[in-house]
Amino acid sequence: MTSESLDRDVFVLGLSGSAIPLNDAAEDWPNTILLSEDAAHDSAAVLIANGEVVFGIEEERINRLKHCNRLASNAIDLCLQEFARRRRPHSELHVAYYSAPANPAARERMIALIAGMGARYGLTLPSSSIHLVGHHFCHAASAFLPSPYEESLILTVDGQGDGLCATIGVGRGSRIETLKEIPWQNRSLGYLYESVTRFLGFGAYDEYKVMGLAPYGDASRYRDVIRQTYTLKPEGEWEIHLGELNAILRAGFGPARRPEEPTSQDHIDLAASLQQGLEQILLHILTHYRDATGQKNLCLAGGVALNCTANTRILRSGLFENVFVQPAAHDGGGAYGAALATWSKLTHARPSQALDHLYWGRAIEPAQVGPELERWSSLLESEHCDDIFTRSAELLADGKVIGWISGRSEFGPRALGNRSIIADSRPASHKELINAMVKKREAFRPFAPAVIEEVATQYFDLQPNDHFPWMIFVTQVQPDKRELLGAITHVDGSARVQTVSARSNPRFHQLLTAFGAQTGTPVLLNTSFNNNAEPIVDTVEDAIVCFLTTGLNYLVVEDHLVRKKALTPALLGELVPSLPPYLQLTETTQFASSGRLASHASACNRYYAKKRVKLSVQTAAALKRADGKASLAELLGPSLADAFDELLELWSERLVRLRPRARPAAAPAVATADLGEVIEL
Repeated sequence: MTSESLDRDVFVLGLSGSAIPLNDAAEDWPNTILLSEDAAHDSAAVLIANGEVVFGIEEERINRLKHCNRLASNAIDLCLQEFARRRRPHSELHVAYYSAPANPAARERMIALIAGMGARYGLTLPSSSIHLVGHHFCHAASAFLPSPYEESLILTVDGQGDGLCATIGVGRGSRIETLKEIPWQNRSLGYLYESVTRFLGFGAYDEYKVMGLAPYGDASRYRDVIRQTYTLKPEGEWEIHLGELNAILRAGFGPARRPEEPTSQDHIDLAASLQQGLEQILLHILTHYRDATGQKNLCLAGGVALNCTANTRILRSGLFENVFVQPAAHDGGGAYGAALATWSKLTHARPSQALDHLYWGRAIEPAQVGPELERWSSLLESEHCDDIFTRSAELLADGKVIGWISGRSEFGPRALGNRSIIADSRPASHKELINAMVKKREAFRPFAPAVIEEVATQYFDLQPNDHFPWMIFVTQVQPDKRELLGAITHVDGSARVQTVSARSNPRFHQLLTAFGAQTGTPVLLNTSFNNNAEPIVDTVEDAIVCFLTTGLNYLVVEDHLVRKKALTPALLGELVPSLPPYLQLTETTQFASSGRLASHASACNRYYAKKRVKLSVQTAAALKRADGKASLAELLGPSLADAFDELLELWSERLVRLRPRARPAAAPAVATADLGEVIEL
């Protein structure tokens, strides 16, 4: 049964992340925390109506806190606004959460917690409308139900969720049968990769850096060392020696790399060996279950399924005729899976169409663009272009780097043409240029290409069944195009390609087409629109702030081309500061060598203090007085010029929010969305 044959409107709001609100301390929730802060991450909310996503967004895109693990309160608000717009008298609303505690008392507490959460949003939620879905079943549902296959083997694999690190199942129609559940202890492939990532001196969520580093290395050099960290067993079984992992690495490799140390060839070779080991384990598992089930298709999800190199190794192994990797395979995608699994259970159906895009978030409303740009007019110049595509293509061909924001934002970890930084894919120097002007990231990490799907095979080694719209696989650049595409060709000749169709993203396709007409090469470098201190931008204001605090040459917002004015202390002083909720200000007073008292102040993000910015006494005092009304000039007075560089760093690190002073409204504001009366379900 498909969604087209339903006779009622069934909405499901899927949630991922913990249930702790951002501004509440963990100690205030002693009886309700069912997921540790380490276990919960990438909070999100996704609203499904009759099997199709009508809205979905990760909390980080709204509160600007990377990998936010707290209650997705803002995302829930937006989903419920969408529900209020779409609901009809007989619409049903259910709430699904991406975890199902095994303990009955814990389940009751979670149901009560979600019911109480509903009350925050004017919802009366009976227990029958609250659904707790197993973490890995959410991953499985997110992969199989929107896939194009009627039957498929399903593998979910991550660090752990609900005590499991992997499941193997088979999907048929709208049903998923779980064949095997794998407890995480001594089995977690996610924790294996994470542990070696940390041994290599990288931090939380940095596994993708190791994946990008691996192609530079010799995998045979430390193959035997990595091989000692796991054991392959009969019938697709395996064991990870997590308890001995660091001892094994120290004995066979040497001491762990400190984060501040340079990355040596030894570290690079260890990364290559780790990547090869992960692929060997995955192929071992899949070979057994392919033979045991006879399935010709494979669906993948879970955090490990974001490893594009491993996905490609599986795809090219010949084990399966078709492979579908759910592009939001991380825990944020668990919200999608929870909603989809619950909707399918309630209706005995699956979506009528396979997943074909991830543009689920907030839209850029053309009517709002002009007023927002005008609000920032002291710092920006803008013009409306009748043909923004040709104008942008000309600038790109001239070597300019553009922030491009259009339509609805993408769900998941990849920018797919609606919240992107774009540049000419040809000059190899563009890798260093973009790292210097925006990303401030490791030079070894590759940039990805976007290409119109009609000519993709001319530039990339794609097979007839390949469907690569989400940057979830890598492929080889055609040998005769590697020198041409210097900015996006990795050291091993590969690229994490995105094929763009006129159907799923007509504006981005039109831009690529215009660039092809200008240069003969309809391929652009496409990377996420953000700097290294923030999530991908979502709103026009997010894009403006990123544009102003990086070296980007131009900003395109729908059909508007935007340039910067020279930023002076006087112009900066007109902006009004406010403090983000994650800011931590620290002040200490101690005796200096002179015997006098000396004060020191600093600012950092309290949730991931990767960088602490030192503050002058004047700036620290000004931030403490910031109320969202007084400007920097009013708060700092004559010391503004001296604090100019300091303030720019704080703004660039997103440790302070700066906005133009609000202008008096000509008329009372009109509410844009209201749930109205309490919704009885």
